[in-house]
Amino acid sequence: MTSGDRVLLCSDGLWEMLSDQEIAEVMGGYGSMRQIATQLVDRANHSGGHDNISVVVYEHHGRNTR
Repeated sequence: MTSGDRVLLCSDGLWEMLSDQEIAEVMGGYGSMRQIATQLVDRANHSGGHDNISVVVYEHHGRNTR
């Protein structure tokens, strides 16, 4: 991993409601990891939110491992 890389762990309640492109746009945006996670959940709820939505966003800081 390179410093600044982000990883998303989420339930189907998120990825069934948002396209890969929408998720990538939010993940590539600015803000804290909490703000990004909240934005993803809010968008999924706005798109229908038919299932439980769980989101964990991690941003790597530190030495590159590539």
